[in-house]
Amino acid sequence: YREYLGVRFLLCLVSREKCTWVFQIKNDPLIVDLHGTTPSQNRSIKMVNTNPRYVSPLGVAVYPYLHKPDTKFNPDGDYKTTLRIKKDDAKDIIKLIDEAITASTNQTKKNGSKSVKTANPPYKTDENGDYLVNFKLKAKVNNKKTGNSWTQKPALFDAKGQPIAKDTIVWGGSEMKVSYEV
Repeated sequence: YREYLGVRFLLCLVSREKCTWVFQIKNDPLIVDLHGTTPSQNRSIKMVNTNPRYVSPLGVAVYPYLHKPDTKFNPDGDYKTTLRIKKDDAKDIIKLIDEAITASTNQTKKNGSKSVKTANPPYKTDENGDYLVNFKLKAKVNNKKTGNSWTQKPALFDAKGQPIAKDTIVWGGSEMKVSYEV
């Protein structure tokens, strides 16, 4: 490893087109992609989230806002969809959500909070017993600590894993899976 300004660079994975550095600040690993191969080129830094990602079971989209954000309740906008998942297929995702809520509540109690308010879970059942699971991505994120803000958009792929054209609109009734973090 190399150390520079108090940052310990643990690993550099080099391919022909990019160099990926994994470095450590205060014992927390962080991955940064530096695109470009010469100092004269512009280099963009992309932070990669280390939270585990999951993929939902196949479901049917209900009122998706995946092409442009919904600004009805948030002026910055939210990309969102509700996914109708069959009862038998939804067992794992419902268990994961319930465990995450329980763990968060227990952690808050452990930190000394006297009263803990919990929001409703991001799912409900419909009249057929299927689950309606809500997914949301903020279109604009404001970091309160640093004052920085950035925009983000969901990446859309077809069943073969190929990116969907930007002008393609996903309508309600489309069958899809959602990649998400809890």
